[in-house]
Amino acid sequence: MPLLISAFQVSRSTAGLLMSVFAVAGIALAIPAGLILDKLRGRTTGTIAVCFIALGSGIGALSTHIGLMLVSRLVEGIGLTLMAIVAPMMIAYRFDLQNRSVALGILNVWFPLASTIALISVPFLATRWGWQSVWWCGTLYAVIAGLLYFLFIKPFQRDQGGTMAVEKREDADARSAFLNLDAWLMGLVFCCFSVQYAAFLTWTPTFLHTVRGTSLAYSSVVMCFVPLLGLISSPLAGWMIGRILHRRLMCAIAIALFSALLPWASVLDVPHLIPLMAAIGFVGSAIPGVIMSLVADLALQGKVTSVPQAVVFIGQSTGILIGPTLFGGIVDLMGGWSIAYWLLLPVGLVGVGAALLLRQRLIARIQAGIIPPGSRY
Repeated sequence: MPLLISAFQVSRSTAGLLMSVFAVAGIALAIPAGLILDKLRGRTTGTIAVCFIALGSGIGALSTHIGLMLVSRLVEGIGLTLMAIVAPMMIAYRFDLQNRSVALGILNVWFPLASTIALISVPFLATRWGWQSVWWCGTLYAVIAGLLYFLFIKPFQRDQGGTMAVEKREDADARSAFLNLDAWLMGLVFCCFSVQYAAFLTWTPTFLHTVRGTSLAYSSVVMCFVPLLGLISSPLAGWMIGRILHRRLMCAIAIALFSALLPWASVLDVPHLIPLMAAIGFVGSAIPGVIMSLVADLALQGKVTSVPQAVVFIGQSTGILIGPTLFGGIVDLMGGWSIAYWLLLPVGLVGVGAALLLRQRLIARIQAGIIPPGSRY
C-alpha cells in the first residue's frame, strides 16, 4: 500500500478504494451471479469467473493512473463475485450436512493461504521488480488456475437421489429466497465482519511501517500470523460445525471475541503483536465457515437456489467496500490510528446482535413446531 500511494500520488482514503472498489461489482452482480449459476452450472460459471480475474489483473499491471487501476479492480470484482457464488454452492450440492461443513472449512482455507503467500511474496516482488510484478504474477496464476479448473471440474450429473442432482429452478423460488429475512441477517453478520477484517488486513501493515517504524518486510511477517492461523482454524471450525447444534450462538461468540481483539493492535508493542495476530487469525478465520454453513443450509431448503448465497455475498462485498475506505478516511480526518482501530469494536457488536437475532428466530420456529427440536437449521 505505501508503494501504491507513492506511485499514484493519492491519499489513504483513495488508496483504500483500491482494496474495496472491486466489492462494488459484488454488490451489483451478486444476485445476477446466483441466477447465472442456476442456469449455467458451476463449471461454465467458474471458468468465466477466472477469465475476468485474469483480465482484470492484466489491466492492473498496465495501469499508469489511478482511474485505470480502479477499472481493473472492478473487472476483477466481477470474477470474484462469480467465483464466490459458485464455490460454496458446488460444495453444498455434493455433500450432506456433516461432510459439507468440513468441505466448506477446507474451501475457506483459500483466503488465509493466499494471504500468507501474498504477505510473504509481495514485498519481495514489489521492491525488486516494482509493484507491477505483483499484478503480472496474479495474471499468470489466474490463467493457470483457470486451465486447471476447466480440466478437472466436471459438470453436475443428475442422479436418482444424490445431492449432486440439481432440479430446475422457478422464479418464485428465487423471489422467496431473496426476501428471506434470515439470509439478509446472515448478510449483515458477514458485512460487519468484512468491514473489520478488510480494514484491519489492509491498513495494519501500513500502520506498522509508518507509525511503529518497522520495515515493509517485517510488517508483512507480523501480519502473516493472521492468515497463517486461519489455515488451522478454518478446517477445524468446519469439523466443529458439523458436530454442534448451536452454530448461530457460536457465530455470535466468535464475532464478539474477534471484535475485542482488534483494537489492541494499536496499543501493544511490536514484539507482543505476533501472539495478538495469531489470536485474531485463529478466531477470524472460523467466522466465514460458520456463516457459509448456515447459508448453504438455507439455500438447500426446498428447491435448490443460489440466491441466499448471493444475498450473503452482497453483505460481504458491502463490508469490503466500506471497511478499508472508512478506516483510511478516519485516519486522514482524525489523525488517529488508535481511534480508527477502536471504532471497529461497535461494528462487531452490530454483527453479534444480528447473529443472536438469527438464533432467536430459530428458537421461535422450533417452539412453534415449524422446525423439529434439535434441528441443525
